[in-house]
Amino acid sequence: MTYQLGHSRREIDRLMLQSEILEPFTRRLLEQAGLRHGMTVLDVGTGAGDLAMLAGEIVGPHGTVVGIDSSRTAVDLACERAAGRRSKNVSFRPCHIEDFHERHGFDFVVARYVLSHQRDPVSFMQKMARLAKDRGTLVLHEIDLVRLPLASPRNELWEHVVRELFSRCARASPSFAIGSQLTDVFSKAGLQAPQISYWRPRERGPAESLCTWVIELLRTLSGGDDEISVYGEGMVDLNEVNEELQRQFHAQSCRVEGMGQFGAWVRLL
Repeated sequence: MTYQLGHSRREIDRLMLQSEILEPFTRRLLEQAGLRHGMTVLDVGTGAGDLAMLAGEIVGPHGTVVGIDSSRTAVDLACERAAGRRSKNVSFRPCHIEDFHERHGFDFVVARYVLSHQRDPVSFMQKMARLAKDRGTLVLHEIDLVRLPLASPRNELWEHVVRELFSRCARASPSFAIGSQLTDVFSKAGLQAPQISYWRPRERGPAESLCTWVIELLRTLSGGDDEISVYGEGMVDLNEVNEELQRQFHAQSCRVEGMGQFGAWVRLL
């Protein structure tokens, strides 16, 4: 199953903003799972390469990271960005996981926001596990599209927007609720029960990053349109909604939640 949201320039920009928001949790997840200097890492569904380059920082110059993605557009951009950062221990290849082979396996096999796009996440996880070394580590990072992020004080516009986002994600992603099902998926894949962690990004009003992240994902799921129908209440301009959300959050000194994040990892026997 290929990535459903495409790899337009605007979508790549959204992925990079998303990666900035998620970086603290992803870094902590990798380090808690045991990623260290000198290790080898495979990043499945690497996109613009942010997770691969983060792993490259952790493993250092004596470690290596390979990122794979089915989109050559994404891989070309990832290569360009890695070169700009002088990430010499990180490389990228355009290929599907079924076509990727590595003789010696990897210490870590990781994927972020990939399982939700799979019609058969159990089979996909088994393919990932086969690419790890004996006693290697499998790490998954998935979004929570079940529990709504809220603002404090409550904000009606924000809740309308995120409900619309969740509804569209449910239609676009065959396994949209996979984050809350990870323990079951590991079990069905024949793996041990994973260690699970959970986190939500939070930001004070105007919450520019979280608002833009949500609005741009909603735009992507709407085919790139600037005007969409939000929760059956007529057409709205997404740029204006973004501005209005930030204005309200700033005026009310809101504390704003982003979408929750599930992390899961297991040492393979």
